[in-house]
Amino acid sequence: MKKGIKLLLTSTMAMSLLPSLINLTNLDVEEPFSIAAEEKHDFKDKLQGEDGVVRWVRGHSGNLMMTMARHNGYLEEYGLKVEEVPMQTTDESFAAVKGNQVDIVSNAGTNTPLQRIATGDDLVIFGGHMVEGGMFLVGRPDSEFKDMSSLIGKKVASDPSQYVISGPLLEMGYNPKEDVDWVQLGNSSEAVSALKSGQVEFAEIGTESAYQVKNDPDVKIIGKFGDLMDKYSCCRMETASRFIKEKPNTTKALVKALLRGMKAYHDDPDQAAKLLAEELDMPLEFVEAYALDSGYEINPDPLYNSCVRAWAYLDELGLLDENAKNINLRDHIDVELYKEALDEVIEEVGDEDPEYWQGQLDYFNKYNSMYYDEKEEEEYFNQVKKTIDDNRAKNAKE
Repeated sequence: MKKGIKLLLTSTMAMSLLPSLINLTNLDVEEPFSIAAEEKHDFKDKLQGEDGVVRWVRGHSGNLMMTMARHNGYLEEYGLKVEEVPMQTTDESFAAVKGNQVDIVSNAGTNTPLQRIATGDDLVIFGGHMVEGGMFLVGRPDSEFKDMSSLIGKKVASDPSQYVISGPLLEMGYNPKEDVDWVQLGNSSEAVSALKSGQVEFAEIGTESAYQVKNDPDVKIIGKFGDLMDKYSCCRMETASRFIKEKPNTTKALVKALLRGMKAYHDDPDQAAKLLAEELDMPLEFVEAYALDSGYEINPDPLYNSCVRAWAYLDELGLLDENAKNINLRDHIDVELYKEALDEVIEEVGDEDPEYWQGQLDYFNKYNSMYYDEKEEEEYFNQVKKTIDDNRAKNAKE
């Protein structure tokens, strides 16, 4: 991964208006680019004296909202100075947050931060990244798959904490930890190799390997994760509570820049994929394989409801620390900060596309309803447990 970003200028107007040099050392853009002068906004005063510095962990597949926020000058408009820090593993990323070496993680899944929250780690989910991450359940060409029960008794390259697989099995009355032979491997490439060699019969494939599985005749896509579980929450966006306390306006500005970056992606996904490929120094077709896939959805919304579902599954699987019973998710998922950011974005630029931003409000209300209705959340937990118990009792009779 390159330490700098090759900046792709997409219009002759941008090139003529902005001849200034780009600092490629720390990834900070000194001048906005690919955004016409008359379209610029200046919201720096809303930082209210904060320095706007954000130390951002960059994952292997990137973050298109960040790419587009940078490319369109939104970071500069909000006075943000985002320093991207490459990290190789999830553990490394969260250790860096804990040690105050970085501020934000956005490519580390949902199960892992929730499990860390359960142990008492100082983590706050204040937004999201990939709602559905272009991930796949795959088999060989001759693999037979009726529904998730087809995995029972099979070797699967994944982990029981991958609740997109284990959660539905739980609700079908199975014990996924015991009824599936989980084979934990280092990455998706190793999973594909194990599948093709016959070591496993099914495999979970991550975002970065979408191109590989789509173009390998020896691999059959069983299902996209988003089809197996709607809005499953691929990756949340986390930080330590100290960052939000020390830089509340910077945190909010970051969310606003990402919201506008998301819209820029939606406006021109093809161009966004090209920019991300250039940024990651990857072949375009590799990035397009996930960034343009119907199973890929990005949104900085915190998705409280999806987090509750994941927490319920992890709890029933026995994969949360015993301290989890003392945890109130509302203390670790900051929905209010996100809503403030969304409201402010609509106030700032909403008149440019009112229908789009109304859609984002509707989205927020739908997928965060449990945050505002504790009874709905309690009823959901109870329903999950009842479904599991009822189906286990039914299976025992058969």
